[in-house]
Amino acid sequence: QISRNLNAGTNSQSIPAICQQLQNVSKEQSQRREEILADLHTGLHRVPMIQGSEDLTVLTTSLAVLRETGTMTLLELVSTNAPNLRSHVHLLSVCILSLKSVTECNDMDSSPMVKRVVGNRKVFYDMLLMQLIDTMYAVLHPSAWSFKSKNRAHILRVLKPLRN
Repeated sequence: QISRNLNAGTNSQSIPAICQQLQNVSKEQSQRREEILADLHTGLHRVPMIQGSEDLTVLTTSLAVLRETGTMTLLELVSTNAPNLRSHVHLLSVCILSLKSVTECNDMDSSPMVKRVVGNRKVFYDMLLMQLIDTMYAVLHPSAWSFKSKNRAHILRVLKPLRN
């Protein structure tokens, strides 16, 4: 099995190792989780996806983290100025990238949760798109939503990984 390595500074780590780190980070260690997710997000964009077990590992791990930490919508995170907005956006982006790869290789030899998400990916994408549209309207038309944010440009930069 070929293992992709992601370059993070001078360290080169395999995707399964990064996923293991992500699983081991506690909910309270939001800064560390954000760093790991940012590395994973950046690496998945730089390194072509190898269709196989690594992509399934990334999807399974990211869905487990999303289930544990994803209790607020994007708009709630933005409107409350939540410190974990950036890591949540990276997590959603990693979910999308890995879901796309797993779907393309039809690797259904996985957990029931993954099968359910892959089978209902349109619902997942639609839900995410609606959250993104809702959030963008609030940021771009704050008076219509009674939205109070001091730095709209910053919020738009944070949401950028979900753009594509």
